[in-house]
Amino acid sequence: MPNPGMTSRTVSRNDQEGLFSEEDLHSTGEQGKPLALRKNASAPQQKKPEPRVTAPKKKPKKRKRFTPKERQALVRFSIAFSAVLVVSLAVALVLRFAGPSYEQYISSDTVTNQEFVRSFSSELHQPAMPYEVYTEIGDAEHIIYTIPYGTSVPAICRELSELGVLGARSAQELLDLLTANGFDTSIRSGTYLIPKGLDLQTIGLILYKGFSDLAVVSLYDGMTLAGIDSYLSGRGLIGEGSFLEAAEQAAVQFDLPFAEGFCLPGAYVLPVSGDAPEELAEVMVRSVLDLLNAHADRLGFLGRTKEEILIIASMIQRETASIGQMPLISGIIYNRLDCGMPLGIDATTRYETDNWTRPITAAELAADTPYNTRTKSGLPPTGIANAGIEAIEAALFPDDTPYFYYLHDAEGRIHPAVTYGEHLENVEKYLR
Repeated sequence: MPNPGMTSRTVSRNDQEGLFSEEDLHSTGEQGKPLALRKNASAPQQKKPEPRVTAPKKKPKKRKRFTPKERQALVRFSIAFSAVLVVSLAVALVLRFAGPSYEQYISSDTVTNQEFVRSFSSELHQPAMPYEVYTEIGDAEHIIYTIPYGTSVPAICRELSELGVLGARSAQELLDLLTANGFDTSIRSGTYLIPKGLDLQTIGLILYKGFSDLAVVSLYDGMTLAGIDSYLSGRGLIGEGSFLEAAEQAAVQFDLPFAEGFCLPGAYVLPVSGDAPEELAEVMVRSVLDLLNAHADRLGFLGRTKEEILIIASMIQRETASIGQMPLISGIIYNRLDCGMPLGIDATTRYETDNWTRPITAAELAADTPYNTRTKSGLPPTGIANAGIEAIEAALFPDDTPYFYYLHDAEGRIHPAVTYGEHLENVEKYLR
């Protein structure tokens, strides 16, 4: 029964069709829904804002996890690498300490060095001789090998291999041996006479010690007999003092009044396992006598003996290293000798006092000694060094000069003077 307070109205089908269109009744989208069913049907439709564009976030890298097979391979590699390191260290230690020869000869004295040489030297004795003579006659038993300054050790090993010194062994094997024993940092430049057919250990020791059964020694111009003895014994080629004794014996052998000055410097080949000091002293004396004998006519023209020429040459050698200055200094020495003036050469006092570095004291310059050419006229009793060929030739062929004085400035230039007054002016000008 109808409610009295309400007005009843029945919606007919025609009324329904007036409220909703056919499209509204059949559409399934939001816009196609009937207005009564849409969201916010009473509000006006607004345009949606465009979404903000943001950079994509980087995903954290995931830590790679090894597969069981990869872990096993890594473990096997680590074990193999460690094994290689251990084996390499063991080989290096064996090379370093296995052979008694290395420990015996690295820190050995002269006698041991000579014993080392005798252990592989040939039975054929090679006498001492000038190096130029040796290179001319050649030797089928040795290879002459020169190491220039700055040559790398790998290059040395390759060159020795190319020369046939190593035989069937490779350059790498020699390099490994030198490196393992620390020899690669001690090889010096110079000329080596290396016997053929040696093992790698002996070749390594030759390069390390600097000599074999034959040694090339370079004795520079102006060395004294004591200096030569010190040089040779320092290289382990002779016993200390043996060359001094051999030089005195050679002076007696050749009937010479003294030994100092009668040994011609230069490059020589000498046997280490033989009587090296005696043979070297003899060949050096013979060399200087041969040179003087070749100028016998000049000695007669100058009216000087061989001994006097060598004494003059030794003073020239000690006064200058410049070959161009030598004839001038020789001429001044002859001028002073001819008029009886003291030579005033300080090198003679330095030789007598064995002082080549510190300043000469006033007491030494005033001392009345045989070698003080400031207080005594004429020549000293012996040579004061062993002069080279150029100084000997300067003594044989002095300049014809009016000068009696000379000095050297700080740069080594020579300034001669005729009178003492001019000499004092040069002192003020170049030495003050």
